Amino acid sequence: MDFCIRSVSQLELLCTIGLKVRSLQEQIIGFLRQAEAGMPIKETRRKHGFSDASFYKWRSTYGGMDTSAAKRLRELELENGKLKRRLAEVHLDIHAAELDQLAFDN
Repeated sequence: MDFCIRSVSQLELLCTIGLKVRSLQEQIIGFLRQAEAGMPIKETRRKHGFSDASFYKWRSTYGGMDTSAAKRLRELELENGKLKRRLAEVHLDIHAAELDQLAFDN
């Protein structure tokens, strides 16, 4: 089942739920390579059904990458998200402990 990516938010949603992330990144890199090879951006965009904004966002993210670099980027983004969630949990735990201490002192 292939997806026609129409926006960056759709790609991010699909990546979040883990649907064909590798093939989506490969598609995007393929779109960028077509444009680099001389195919007009408007033609690439019309042929594959995505917006100018998506193209330029993808180019800023994936420009000059091969598929293995894109895979590594995705792995790092997932790890970063996990670390951010863990940090937020630790901050909540600290705040809860401070509130408990204030309630105990009063």
